[in-house]
Amino acid sequence: MDDLEQRLTELECRYAEQGAVVDELSTVVAEQQRLIDALRAEVVEQRGRLSSLASGDADAETSDTVHNHGALVSDSDLAFNDDAW
Repeated sequence: MDDLEQRLTELECRYAEQGAVVDELSTVVAEQQRLIDALRAEVVEQRGRLSSLASGDADAETSDTVHNHGALVSDSDLAFNDDAW
């Protein structure tokens, strides 16, 4: 019976450790989701800014291009797939 009690105690310890790991991972996943949500909001905001620049609302040089480090980027290059979010 001593061997059985030892095995049971080891299993209980492993179970408790796994519970702690699951709780820690849950916390990490929740924090990552908050970060993803914040980044998603930032992407939407930046997309709006680029759209405004491209349409000339913010003193853009032309209505269909944005200057980016000397390169011209067309509206089609700035397209963003909302379905991916």
